[in-house]
Amino acid sequence: MPEAYAEVSSMRGEQFKFERNDCTVIAFSKVTGMEYAQAHRIFQLFGRKHGRGATTAKLLEFISANANVLAALKINVKDYLFTSVPPEHMPTTLYHLRHSANQYPGRYLVKINRHVFAMIDGRITDDASYMEAVIGMWKFENLGE
Repeated sequence: MPEAYAEVSSMRGEQFKFERNDCTVIAFSKVTGMEYAQAHRIFQLFGRKHGRGATTAKLLEFISANANVLAALKINVKDYLFTSVPPEHMPTTLYHLRHSANQYPGRYLVKINRHVFAMIDGRITDDASYMEAVIGMWKFENLGE
């Protein structure tokens, strides 16, 4: 089993071992440092169906708008800030991102076609195709730390 898949499998744990199409859940978990199960719960509350993908931008709006509701469920996201990187400041392809990753310190969610992954301090946590276009990037900050 490739190393990237073994890492994801261990992140999911036994309860979610058959989960698929959960790249946004995994990336969100990695970027925030949140346990996979807790991130999965947020996505369920957002309306993500088992085995189905999630829309990143709409998810981040949901989290921002429902921080108090999530806090009542013991999921603290009130200090989370996701800032969209303007298109003119994003690399055009994953190839360019890999070669300029050191210009992006911090934690990011990165969206390419039908896939999302985390980039932490210039390290891309995925093995996606080099030529994919970068569609969106969101910088994560925990203002409570």
